[in-house]
Formats: sequence, C-alpha cells, structure tokens
Amino acid sequence: MNFEILSSQWLRALRGRRSRPGFSRFLGYQSNIAQHWETGRSWPTATTFFRICRSLRLPPEQRIRRFLQRTPRWLETADLSDPLEVKRLDESVES
Repeated sequence: MNFEILSSQWLRALRGRRSRPGFSRFLGYQSNIAQHWETGRSWPTATTFFRICRSLRLPPEQRIRRFLQRTPRWLETADLSDPLEVKRLDESVES
C-alpha cells in the first residue's frame, strides 16, 4: 500500500468541491497548503489533520473508536490538537 498516495487522496476527499486555494483559506492558511499536501511536497501533522476533521464537522474520536474497535478511557477527554494526546493514540494502536 502506498501511504503517500492514500494520504493525498484522503486529503483531496476532505477538500471536496472546494478549490485548493479556497480550502487552504477555509483552514486559515494564507498559502496554498492544500496543493502542497495533495502533491506530496509536505504533509499535515496528525494534530493538524484532526483539526481539519473538526473544521469539517467529522469528529475524529468516532473514527478512532471504530478503528481501534474499542474506546480507550483517555479518548473521552482527549484533545487531539495536543501532540501528547496523539502520541497516546499511537501507543493504543501498537498495543
């Protein structure tokens, strides 16, 4: 599986019908960051990705629960904009 292609397609799907510059502005960027992400020149951090999901009203916690097939206790109060909380997610996936 090519994760770079998958990531690019996932970000494209999140953008939907918006233009790349329009989506970048929607997210609060002055540069055309969506183009950089979709072409693989750079990638958003996990915290940025979760912030994008929240901006689009796609609660990441629900998807994490589905992915892990359980609900870790820490996830109930997790702030996925905090890199330390994202690290806990990584540890949950490994266990």
